[in-house]
Amino acid sequence: MNKNLFVCRGGMRVSHPIFGELNITYPFAILYIKNNNLTLKWNFIFIRREFPLRFNEIIGVKIRKGIISIGIEFVHNNKQLPHLIIFWTRRYDEIFNILGRKGIKKMQ
Repeated sequence: MNKNLFVCRGGMRVSHPIFGELNITYPFAILYIKNNNLTLKWNFIFIRREFPLRFNEIIGVKIRKGIISIGIEFVHNNKQLPHLIIFWTRRYDEIFNILGRKGIKKMQ
């Protein structure tokens, strides 16, 4: 069983082939961290998407600073997902610590 170790609400930004980038604001995005993977989901009116990433697909994570928020960019090699995935949250330190214990490096 791969139960949730950590759940956090936030916002998201992902790259999109037509629109450039799509943003979903807090609280419509959720990050689920499990034993061997994580899933980012957004649920906003009629838009529902899931972005599953196994830890071995994550090259590293970067801190991203917005105008009023801080986010985590997931640098990954999963060609099925958007190349840019950012999760906006105030709990970024907790997330960095959990991912670090899973062997995921913080990048500059």
